Amino acid sequence: INAEYMGTVLIGLLRMSRLLTLRSARPLALHSARSLVVRSSQLRSSTGAAPTLRRYLSQTPNKETIIDIPAAETLSETTTTAAPEGTNDVPQMDHAKLEELLREMERGSPEAVPAENQPPQPDFVEPPHVEQASGEKQQMTFQTETKQILDIMAKSLYTDKEVFLRELISNASDALEKARYLQSSNQAILEPERPFEIRLTLNEEKRTLTIQDSGIGMTKDELISHLGTIAKSGSKAFMKQLSDSTQQGQSPAEAMHNIIGQFGVGFYSTFMVADNVEVFTQSALEKNADQGHYWSSDGSGAYQISPASNVSRGTKVIIHLKKDSKEFSTKYSAEAIIKKYSNFVGFPIYLNGERLNTIGAIWLEPKDSISEEKYQDFYKYASNAYDTPLYRIHFSTDAPLAINALFYFPERHFEKFGMGRMDPGVSLYCRRVLIKSKSRLVLPEWLRFVKGVVDSEDIPLNISRETTQDSSLLRKVRDYLTKKIIRFLDEESRRDNDKYMKWYQEFGSFLKEGVCSAAEYQHDIAKLLRYESSMSDAKHVSLDEYIANMPPEKKAFIIALPPTVKLL
Repeated sequence: INAEYMGTVLIGLLRMSRLLTLRSARPLALHSARSLVVRSSQLRSSTGAAPTLRRYLSQTPNKETIIDIPAAETLSETTTTAAPEGTNDVPQMDHAKLEELLREMERGSPEAVPAENQPPQPDFVEPPHVEQASGEKQQMTFQTETKQILDIMAKSLYTDKEVFLRELISNASDALEKARYLQSSNQAILEPERPFEIRLTLNEEKRTLTIQDSGIGMTKDELISHLGTIAKSGSKAFMKQLSDSTQQGQSPAEAMHNIIGQFGVGFYSTFMVADNVEVFTQSALEKNADQGHYWSSDGSGAYQISPASNVSRGTKVIIHLKKDSKEFSTKYSAEAIIKKYSNFVGFPIYLNGERLNTIGAIWLEPKDSISEEKYQDFYKYASNAYDTPLYRIHFSTDAPLAINALFYFPERHFEKFGMGRMDPGVSLYCRRVLIKSKSRLVLPEWLRFVKGVVDSEDIPLNISRETTQDSSLLRKVRDYLTKKIIRFLDEESRRDNDKYMKWYQEFGSFLKEGVCSAAEYQHDIAKLLRYESSMSDAKHVSLDEYIANMPPEKKAFIIALPPTVKLL
């Protein structure tokens, strides 16, 4: 087989080793890659059996080696295959590139080590709940009435149960941002040395999920106001307060731009999965430091509230899961949900003592502060690919909406191998929180090869924050982003034609698809197409370039479709 196909095989194995999540399965892909049996006339074992790929590479001294992959059933370390007598018909493979791919697989798969060689990992021990409800519990009813409303909010509003965790983390992030703002504005808060963070603890045996933040917390009145009233948004009131401060010439720092919450109903999504929810909270302001508070409800239309002792600054939510939702108390499920929706929240998130969100939302950072390595690492994360993108667009704008975007143009794609139509490659975020992965609303279908993210605080979302409301406004965003990409490619083709042609040879078919399917952009996309010309020294020219170089007396030209210009 040829070198390009061999590289594709190994990249596929690398992706497999990253994607498989079961501990028993993840090492398999890397183990199989290292133990690929190869046939070669240059290396024979003492038994005459074909060597594994790793041993083959380590024992061949020359840079250019001849390599051949056997049938699929020989992907086993115990398989033996006699080496062929001659290798004249076997293409050559770049030794150094293959070795680097294997090294990358080993670096990128820390779990790809045989289980018997891994050090034992201590089991996480859930910290004891020191908080206690004290005093008489007061029975109260929700102000916005009735069990029916709660049923609609908690059981019909959201399409996926898993989003309850996204909503709770967003609430915790807002609470932390408010506390940080108070501290930065020189207001006295409790435990000022305590870090701003979010901690989640799971207990499969008890079917509980606990999320605790060190944020703003709540007083008794705020607890009744925010949790006792459905669709009461403390974040919305906080945003209005900051806006008023700005109009009066005060500086609210970055808090306004980091607040996530909009509607105040996210907390009630917990009742999709919970039999009962308990809340312990302590206001961060020193003037309210005399008393913590306890709140609990089973979602039936009433709740209890009482004083509480041993409560730290912030809020702790203890969710007692229903039997049919017990999977949310497993580390595998909770980790997957957090990394899917909340991986870029601006505060550390710990799950059973382990930090999860280690990658920053670099699309919100200034371009001159981001290293090339950081850009590359984010590309690998966002696209689940390991090539080096040929182009990158990183920009922000305030019109037609406030938008921050980071787009990558990959080096290769796999549709040409008949591997099916690619999914869209751009995900939609709102204030660092995932709204829609691989969204079909952000870019047209013919730009599905573009990878990256779009983040906007102004995109109107429905009350569950799962879909957009104003389709006409989103169409304006889509139109702006599409024209931005077309304009970028046109500029790059003029700046460095050789680099552009390298990209065009791989992705030109997508531009042709755009010419045929997107009438509104047809004229602009056509400028990006390139043609072989019998009258030009250059291998490929644009239509505008060809016309510009036509003799004055020439009034027409012929477009032919042979396999190559040499046949004309």
